[in-house]
Amino acid sequence: MMSIAASVLAGEPGSRVTLVYGNRSEDDVVFRQALTTLAATHGDRFVLRHVLEEPRAKSRAGRGRLERAVAEQELRALDVTKADAFFLCGPEPMMVDVRAALVEGLGVAAAKIHEERFSSPAQRSATGKLPTRAQPISIRIAGRTHEVTARPGETLLEAGLGAGVNMPYSCGLGGCGACKLKLVAGEVVEDEPNCLTAAERAQGFVLGCVSRATNSTTVEVP
Repeated sequence: MMSIAASVLAGEPGSRVTLVYGNRSEDDVVFRQALTTLAATHGDRFVLRHVLEEPRAKSRAGRGRLERAVAEQELRALDVTKADAFFLCGPEPMMVDVRAALVEGLGVAAAKIHEERFSSPAQRSATGKLPTRAQPISIRIAGRTHEVTARPGETLLEAGLGAGVNMPYSCGLGGCGACKLKLVAGEVVEDEPNCLTAAERAQGFVLGCVSRATNSTTVEVP
């Protein structure tokens, strides 16, 4: 969130950023001084709203945990419903509550909401039976088609990179969406949870880093 805010403010003079930042106390605020400096530098283009579970007596921060009621109250007061995009990052229960506050409470379109999720691989489970045989994979990228083979248990991304295909990726854990692929043909099983939205799934997108082909499969890098 810090990187996104700083980049937008520096590179898009016509854009505004509102950051609602929940923490236990003022002493727990990561990047506290950097955020204060950012706010002082960009004036009304950057609105910083702290929400603390244990605020100091004279604190001007919001009070409470960012559960649905508190989140809806804060967001409504900031009048952010017309924003072009919303970015959520934090503990899973918080993101569920904030998404509900936005969609159900404030009427924000779900397509405008983007989430960054982090989870332990041990907490994930595949959407179907994992493949036990090698599978042929066709990877379309930049107008070329690369034929590779995914070994048993190997993800689409691992198969492509192993064959020298320059596929985009970042976290490798299903949390950022950088390795998103369009499933043109075939079937895959994916590890869940991951960061794909319902709309992206409906359009046939999969994540290369957590998807494994169960038969002959063709994917395309968008």
